[in-house]
Amino acid sequence: MTSSKLEILNDHYKDTFSHQLGYLKKRDRFSFYLFLALVIMFLEVISPSGTETIISKLISKYLGNGISLEASFVRCLIWLFLFGLVVQYYQTVVLVERQYVYLHKLERELTPFFSSQTPFTREGKSYLKNYPMLSNWNDLLYKWVFPGALIFFTGVKLCIEFPNDGFNLVWIVSAVFCLMIWITTGIYLVFKIWEK
Repeated sequence: MTSSKLEILNDHYKDTFSHQLGYLKKRDRFSFYLFLALVIMFLEVISPSGTETIISKLISKYLGNGISLEASFVRCLIWLFLFGLVVQYYQTVVLVERQYVYLHKLERELTPFFSSQTPFTREGKSYLKNYPMLSNWNDLLYKWVFPGALIFFTGVKLCIEFPNDGFNLVWIVSAVFCLMIWITTGIYLVFKIWEK
């Protein structure tokens, strides 16, 4: 009975860690896409005509030559795209954090099967004990700096858009998406504070 339980726990631990690696790749991919979306948004502020030309070329390349979209509509689409990325990014980051907690729990459950200590500490005790400085820095960037920068830069972008658009439907839609990004970021930060 105990050897079968050990096998099940061991297999589950390996599977969980394998899933974790996939979640980390997904988080990194969403981080890159978020950064790219923010760059596109700010290029649109700095050089609206140049960015509009680039986006028009991309639209005609992927959707067909006969399709053209107004710049204000494209701006709303970019806000929508950014909001979708933010939601996916935070969901993935929370999933990564919760998986670490679960891996640590599995390691504790494996401990009784061994005389001295848990042989499985790749993502548990030894991982946290020997945490390199660069990993601490990346952890700080992922968990705190990036959310703060996201709130700041989306707020700046919205403030820059207001003189260009005025109080019209496009700006209101942009403001709604910006607010939803802030709310989602706030909920994530509350999760991080409660997690401590």
